[in-house]
Amino acid sequence: MGEDIKTDLILKLKEIFRSDRSDLDFGIYRILNFRRKEIERFIEEDLVKQAEAEFSELVKANFEEQKAELDGLKEEINRDFGEGTIDANGEVRRLHDAPKIKLYIELKQSIVDQERVQTQINEVFNHVYEFFSRYYDKGDFISQRLFGGREKYVIPHNGEEVSLYWVNQDQYYIKTSEDYRKYSFNLGDYNITFKLVEAESEKNNNVGADSFFVIHRELPIRFDEENNNLDVCFERRPLTEEDFDFYEIVKSSQQNTKFDTIIEKNYEIILDSLRDFPDLSKKIKSSKHNDGEKPELKYHLIQYYRKNDMDYFIHKRLGEFLRRELDFYIKNEVLDLDETVSKDAKNIKLMQLKIGTIKKISERIIVFLNQIENFQKKLFEKKKLVLKTNYCISLDKIPETFYDEIRNNREQIREWKQLFKLNETSQGTLFSVNDEETLSIDYLKTHQKLVVDTAFFDDDFKYRLLASIDDLDEFIEGICIKSENWHALNLLEERYEKAIDCIYIDPPYNRQGDEFLYKDKFKHSSWLSMIDDRVKKAVKLMNDKSAIFTSIDDNEHSKLKLLQDAVFGPQNFVSNIVWQKKFSPQNDALWFSDNHDFIVCHSKNKENWRPNLLPRTEKHDKRYNNPDNDPRGDWTSGDLSVKT
Repeated sequence: MGEDIKTDLILKLKEIFRSDRSDLDFGIYRILNFRRKEIERFIEEDLVKQAEAEFSELVKANFEEQKAELDGLKEEINRDFGEGTIDANGEVRRLHDAPKIKLYIELKQSIVDQERVQTQINEVFNHVYEFFSRYYDKGDFISQRLFGGREKYVIPHNGEEVSLYWVNQDQYYIKTSEDYRKYSFNLGDYNITFKLVEAESEKNNNVGADSFFVIHRELPIRFDEENNNLDVCFERRPLTEEDFDFYEIVKSSQQNTKFDTIIEKNYEIILDSLRDFPDLSKKIKSSKHNDGEKPELKYHLIQYYRKNDMDYFIHKRLGEFLRRELDFYIKNEVLDLDETVSKDAKNIKLMQLKIGTIKKISERIIVFLNQIENFQKKLFEKKKLVLKTNYCISLDKIPETFYDEIRNNREQIREWKQLFKLNETSQGTLFSVNDEETLSIDYLKTHQKLVVDTAFFDDDFKYRLLASIDDLDEFIEGICIKSENWHALNLLEERYEKAIDCIYIDPPYNRQGDEFLYKDKFKHSSWLSMIDDRVKKAVKLMNDKSAIFTSIDDNEHSKLKLLQDAVFGPQNFVSNIVWQKKFSPQNDALWFSDNHDFIVCHSKNKENWRPNLLPRTEKHDKRYNNPDNDPRGDWTSGDLSVKT
């Protein structure tokens, strides 16, 4: 039993530290693999063996101390009550009811033998295993404090009158990104990489929930025989009619059934594509995963699919969280108050040794885990590089010296024709551009609101154009950023701190079909973590007279209102705006016809913010007159029952 619990603890720690994934060669796994031997030595030797040895030494020291005290008491009894009261074997021969002899008997019974030491060590390992198991869930530490009894969990609370709590409150919600592009693992001497070579949509959750990894039909594999590198090429997209036929999938089948069918077919295609490489083909066919049943390649295909269909979390303060929970765990699960009161001082000391060892082992694990989590946190929080910047500038702001290059740029002309229907709008006029691939300078001069996009020009043109502008920051009237939204806000934070007057956001509504990915059982808490991080970033951009408008539906409306109350303060809630989104009844509704959505409005400081009213038009003014010469001016009658 002792070896079983120690083995379970080692396996759990390897899972947590991901050292059981040495075959993977990307992202955080590459860094962990670099230190894999160090991690395994830490788990198997530095941690478990040292803890075992240290606890044995502590118990042995306690045993020696008790033995010395027992021997001293034996001498004292034989001196006071006569030789032979306690014989050479330590057995009491007479006067069993004497207080001092009773104390001797109790002390003798409390001395820990070597068999009991092992029991205590097993208890230590079991508690460490239980503690880390209860918070670790498929790659993430979930902030649920187990309590027990009828109240299974404890919710942290700081005395607020009303408090919004969700499980992942201390964690960043991380959207899948790099794993779409590359997933590598080792198979003996071969390195196999799954690569995304083509996709209709970009990464960062823009890929729909009904998108699948489809093997590239024209080029399923690329094999570099010299370096033993195999690339398997995928597309990530919704299935076409051709795909349904190719994979022999019934359109009405469940999502999981479609995934399983596609994985199986992709596996067969890969093997078929390796016919000309018998050594690699044989290696793939013979290699089984740890369970000995599933082929290694198929296992990684499944992992690749799952990894890119599930977002994950990074804990913001993992060390602080685990230390707080460890104290709670020890007080609640290890330290039994009733048992402590009934025990004598010697057994209490043994319990102290056990608690100290649990804390010492757990602290070493926490320190190591915190280093890994903080590394991922720093990578996530690091401001991302701007990969490309282009400018859209209308012709009226561009010097005419650039017009000749602009009119001859066929890509720019083609875009104008698509966006502004130039062929149709200019037909029959003096400036007809029908079938023209270039435009005249006169045409540009008379169509000054056409917008030049520097994406269609080389860098030399772009930098010369920007150099012709005196104050670029003042000149730019708007910025459009294509990015994962948290990182976009992070990038804007320093430049636009307290500079924004109004923010409107339209987050995923977290309903079926919204393509919002989340861990099992954490649908709403994942969504709240995602919104919370981004709203808090947005607050830093808002000035003291600004407001934020957040579009939402019934599904998350109540939680969004509480979340924004927590961020801005309930005193800065302005209004819950209801707008009609449907004008005909929903006849197939099971309950009520849903015809509206909400816009939740909070201000940075409600006392300073006022809505900007639209100016009245001439049509509006005609509704007002002053037939009774009211000194207050023109008026119109309204609803006499209105409440002001």
